[in-house]
Amino acid sequence: MSEQEAGSKLLVFLPTAGILAGFLMSVLVGITDYPPLFSGFIFGLLLACGLYLAGILRSPQRAFVLVVVATAAYFLSFFAAFGLQMKFPQIVPIDQRWSMSTSEPAAPMALLAGGLVGGFLLFGSVVLLLSPRKGIAAAARRVVLGTVLGGLLGIAGWALRSSLGIAIWHLFAAFRLTPFGGSPREWFGGQYDYSETTRMYSLFFVWQTGVATAIAVMLRRDLQKSKQNG
Repeated sequence: MSEQEAGSKLLVFLPTAGILAGFLMSVLVGITDYPPLFSGFIFGLLLACGLYLAGILRSPQRAFVLVVVATAAYFLSFFAAFGLQMKFPQIVPIDQRWSMSTSEPAAPMALLAGGLVGGFLLFGSVVLLLSPRKGIAAAARRVVLGTVLGGLLGIAGWALRSSLGIAIWHLFAAFRLTPFGGSPREWFGGQYDYSETTRMYSLFFVWQTGVATAIAVMLRRDLQKSKQNG
C-alpha cells in the first residue's frame, strides 16, 4: 500500500471510528443513564480497527496497548474532572450551583482538566507506538499539542449541547435510544436547563471524533514526510 493511499484511508477510517465511538457511548447513556467507566474501551477498539484498516497498525501487541490506554484514559479523565469539581466547587458557574457540587453539570474547568488528561494519554501512546522516532523534543511537542486539543474539545463538546446535543437527542428519541421518560431539558435547582444526557451526547461525539481526526492528520503527515525523504 502506498503512503498516499494509506494517508487517504486514515482520513476516512479514523474519523469514522470517532463518530461510531461517540454513537455507541451515547447509546450507553440511554441504557444506563450514565456511561460505565470502561467506555473508553469502545473508542480504543474502534481506533485500533481504523488504524488496522488504514494499514498503519499491524502489531497485535501495540493494538492491545492502545486499547488499554484508551480505556484508562476515559477512567482517569472522568476522575480528573470529577475530582477537580468536588475539590474546588467554586469553579462551577454561579447560575449552575444548586447541590453543593454533587449534582450540577460539569464546570468548563473540570471538562478542560478531563480533556487534558485524555488527550495526553492518547496522543502520548500514539506518538510512542506509531510515530517515527524524531527525537524527544519533536515527540513532546506533538504530545503537548494533542493534550491541549483534548482539553479544548472537552469544553467545545459541552458547549455545543444546545445545538449538536439537542439534535442528537431528538435523533436518538426517534429510535427510542434515550433514557425512558427522559427529556432534553430538565429542572435543575429551580431552573430549566439542558439535561446531563444531552450534554454527554454532544461531548462524546465532539471529543472522540475530534481526537480521532487529529490523530489521522498527524499520522498522515508522517507518511507524507516519509515519502518525501524516501
